[in-house]
Amino acid sequence: MNGVPSALQMLQTLDASIPAMQDLIMSAAYLLGIIFIANALYKFRLIGDYRHMMSQPTDLKGPLGSLIVGAMLIYLPGIFSAATYTLWNQATGMMAYNPSGNSSEFQEIYNVSVDIMQLVGIIAFIRGWIILAKLGDHGQQGGIPKALAHIIGGVLAYHISATIYVFQATFGFT
Repeated sequence: MNGVPSALQMLQTLDASIPAMQDLIMSAAYLLGIIFIANALYKFRLIGDYRHMMSQPTDLKGPLGSLIVGAMLIYLPGIFSAATYTLWNQATGMMAYNPSGNSSEFQEIYNVSVDIMQLVGIIAFIRGWIILAKLGDHGQQGGIPKALAHIIGGVLAYHISATIYVFQATFGFT
């Protein structure tokens, strides 16, 4: 049984790899931003070419949405900071939950859970912007509320300690 890691050791190993996963996700967001911008520029070129041959007005909302979302994905840390400031009135230094009287094992599990929620929050934030970019091309119903739910939910999940504190203070939980 000596070689079998405990659940806490597995969580600590997962926690140690989360910063690398966040870097990977941010790099993927930059790459997606470049792809969205290149796609938008290509669509603008096609619209310009077809405008000479067609008398009908062409739709610019798809390429324009892709261009804006691509720029947002490239400038993701600044956009995320602005969204955080909008929701919490501060860009960094969120309120941290410090459980008193709890064991250090519980504190370690809580810290790992917060790190995992931050990773999920970043993914949800990026997914919200991607959903918003696809709305211009496909025009699916219910897409804007879904995109906004991902964006706002991603910011709330990233700052899960502050979100828990706000819900506790709002609803009177102790």
